[in-house]
Amino acid sequence: MGDLSKWEAKSAKTNIVVPLVALIVVLILGSVMAFLRPKPPEVQKKGDKAKQAIVEEESEEDIDWENF
Repeated sequence: MGDLSKWEAKSAKTNIVVPLVALIVVLILGSVMAFLRPKPPEVQKKGDKAKQAIVEEESEEDIDWENF
């Protein structure tokens, strides 16, 4: 780069640095969004199947169908 003028050297450096910084920012934001992504309802329900079964049984027992 010794034969380039001052403006050409600065321009070449900018043309290399700006896309690299943009790529790094996109990768960082993508990884943060992937990490913070909410879990689907099916994944959350798998751990709570026993608790949900107990809650459903209790809710069914609370209804008095004869006096309804």
